[in-house]
Amino acid sequence: MVLYMRQVNEGQPNANGVRRPTSPRLPFGFGDVFVNDWVALDAPEPNANVVDDARGINAGKFMGSTLELLGIHAAEAAWAVVGGTGQFSFARGTINYRIVKNVPGAEEYKELSIHALYIPPAQIQTVDQHAQ
Repeated sequence: MVLYMRQVNEGQPNANGVRRPTSPRLPFGFGDVFVNDWVALDAPEPNANVVDDARGINAGKFMGSTLELLGIHAAEAAWAVVGGTGQFSFARGTINYRIVKNVPGAEEYKELSIHALYIPPAQIQTVDQHAQ
């Protein structure tokens, strides 16, 4: 699945993310915290269709279910899918991303290539160890 995220920089009208540095002495933004409220689009354009949203600290949400992500914030990198909830229970995988459109100082669009495996709740069987 390929989606596009629109990130509007701090200081711009409708900014949808905040970066808080933890220390000005650490290189490459190490330890900084990013909190976002990005939208997931079907194309890298301002008027594209909104598919869903991504709120939190690099966490995505789709139809009431979540993918839990870890990774770095760079021009091109990958996030690890380390779990999920709802329809994405036990999710594992990667989300490779790259910047496909950049308006310096204003906004950028990331192309997300999502590769994840998960077990839908209907497929999960529980075992009652106390049953006889």
